[in-house]
Amino acid sequence: MSKVIIHLAEHEHNALSDLAEREYRTLQAQAAIIIHHELVRCGALPNELSHEASFSAPILDRQHALNS
Repeated sequence: MSKVIIHLAEHEHNALSDLAEREYRTLQAQAAIIIHHELVRCGALPNELSHEASFSAPILDRQHALNS
C-alpha cells in the first residue's frame, strides 16, 4: 500500500473521525474508503464488487461481535 498525507481543516478532521467511529473503522481506513468511493464515482477506478466486499467484511465481523 502507498501512503498519502492529507492536510485537513479541524472541522473536516472531526467529521472524518466521527464517521470512522460510527462505522467502527480507523480514521485511516475511513479516509481510504471515502477516497476509493470517490475514485469509482468519477470513473477513475472500475466499480468492482469484490473490492467493495474487502472493505465491509471486517466491519460486519466487529458489529457482530458487539451484538453478541
